[in-house]
Amino acid sequence: MEKRYYNRNGDVVWALLAVSLVRHTDGTPLYFIAQIEDINELKRTEQVNQQLMERITLANEAGGIGIWEWELKPNIFSWDKRMFELYEIPPHIKPNWQVWYECVLPEDRQHAEKVIRDSLQSRSPFKLEFRITVKDGIRHISAPSLTGY
Repeated sequence: MEKRYYNRNGDVVWALLAVSLVRHTDGTPLYFIAQIEDINELKRTEQVNQQLMERITLANEAGGIGIWEWELKPNIFSWDKRMFELYEIPPHIKPNWQVWYECVLPEDRQHAEKVIRDSLQSRSPFKLEFRITVKDGIRHISAPSLTGY
């Protein structure tokens, strides 16, 4: 269990506490063994990461940016909240290739497929620009990628 303590200076010190009860062969308690690990640095890192995530989220929301991820094996798409908003797809719909493909204007599909296919074959990032159909008409999308294999 994570515990927060205060040192003599009043500073917070985080520790990971593990306690085990040692019993006699007849089951009666004999003593406790306790282990305390200093996790201050871990907690500081978590706090910095949380602040960075909040900044990134704020920047993405301010810029109208959606974040997507596509794991080729096992072919899983992940969209953040903004992606669902951009594509006007209800959040209960699980994004996949077909869902995305059907949103792309038919005249942009062949080009989009080629850019993605070339990127997969060359194992390099792509920047794809295409149009999707939304309730009010057409939305222009710029979809840069980072690739990792």
